[in-house]
Formats: sequence, C-alpha cells, structure tokens
Amino acid sequence: MFRYVKLLIGLLVLLGGGTAVYAQEFTPTFTPAPCPFDGPALGPFTPSPEEMGFECGYVTVLEEHANPDGPTIRLPVAILRATSPNAKPDPLFLAQGGPGGSAFEIFTYTVPNTEIAAERDIVIFNQRGTQYAEPDLFCDESIAVADELLGLPPEEGLERSLELLAECYRRLEAEGINLSAYNSLENAADVEDIRQALGYDEFNFYGVSYGTLLGLHLMRDYPEHLRSVILDGVVPPNLNFIPKVAQNEDRIFRELFRACNDDPACAA
Repeated sequence: MFRYVKLLIGLLVLLGGGTAVYAQEFTPTFTPAPCPFDGPALGPFTPSPEEMGFECGYVTVLEEHANPDGPTIRLPVAILRATSPNAKPDPLFLAQGGPGGSAFEIFTYTVPNTEIAAERDIVIFNQRGTQYAEPDLFCDESIAVADELLGLPPEEGLERSLELLAECYRRLEAEGINLSAYNSLENAADVEDIRQALGYDEFNFYGVSYGTLLGLHLMRDYPEHLRSVILDGVVPPNLNFIPKVAQNEDRIFRELFRACNDDPACAA
C-alpha cells in the first residue's frame, strides 16, 4: 500500500485534462550532468550508463508554462546517439506509463544495441515530479514506515496511509511547490521543451500506457514537430484513469478466478 501512497500525489495531479498551448517567452535549456540512474531494478549497469553510450543531463522548464516569469524545474534526460553513419535526423522519444513510472528503469535496459538505436537518436526522459526530477513529489513520509503499513489491517492501513498522504501534501506546499502545475498538459508541454532544448526539428514519439495520453496531447497541441506517434496501450483523454484502473483490475481478477473455477485442471 505504501507504494500507492508514495505516488498518489503524482497520480492526482498528473491527470489534468483540457487543452492548452502556451506562449513561448521562455527558452528551455539542456545542462549535461552525470547519469542519475544505476540501471533497472535488477541491479546496477555493467558497464555504466556512460560506457553504454548514454549522454545525460537536465532540461530546465517552467513549472507553469503559462507563466514565463515563474519558477523553473528540471527534468532528467538521457540521450543515446545513433551509431549508423547514415543515421536519421529525427530521434525517437520514449515515454513511460504510470503515471509516474521511471522511463530510465525500463528503456535504458532494453534499448541499447537495438536496430532502431543504430538508426536514430533515442531520447529517454522522466516526467515532472517523478524519479530524478527536481523537485520530485515522492512521499518520504510513507516510505519511512513502509514495514509498519504492510503489517496493519487493511482499514487501519488505509487510514494511516491517508494521514501520511496529508502530511506529504502539506510538506510539498510548504516547500513552495505548486502542485496544480503537475498535470498532463504541463507534461506534454515539457516534451516539446525537451525537443527544443536538445535542438531537434522533427521527432518520433513512443508512449506506453499513460505515456499514450501524452502522445495524444502532443498530437493535438504540438503537432508541428511530430513526425510519427506510436501509442501502446491507449489511455484516452476522456477516461477517468485512476478509478477505472481499480475497477478494471477488480473485474479482470474476478473473471480470471471464475474461469479458473470452471476449469477442472485449474480448480484442482
């Protein structure tokens, strides 16, 4: 349960809907930096990300794209340069789902040495408020008592988790973080900022799960520089994502258990 509390702030604020195209009075910038990730959850990279060819850094963007004089935040980015002498000029951007999942933990483990990585640059980024971003919205309050939460009865655990979530919310607000700026529209604007900061003209976008929602927002709000879009496991903009996920999981498991009960081999 603590994992849900840890990410719930991000889930609640990332799913903003609507339409927004922001005036560009601010120029996003890329600053090289050591790769912040060690690799997938299975363990550290051997060799290191840099030895595998990744160039890492941070793209500085506005916390609110509609407020060019407002605070800025930093998004972690990793670039894997194409190795072919006839490489295509348009990179492939990879967006993870969640919302809030770490693209670094997934794609940096699977993309190197693939045919597509030889043909064009691969750009991997984590979304605002998530792992390695500055700031992140992780609720350390719940992480610190993870074992305690896992050992509580469900109702008591839920009550304690909500208390910790409220503490996390108050702390983030006290730190001056504008939680209303952490939503899908700002996320999509961030992707356009990353493209601009890295100096690409056209780009290809791959999104999985929640990442498809970013792809749809990009197609609607920032189509000028999109060469192609791949949507893998589509999340439509009109879907109330979080409640539907829980409802669908419950329905699927009930159907699975019912089918198993009707099958003699499975039910044995």
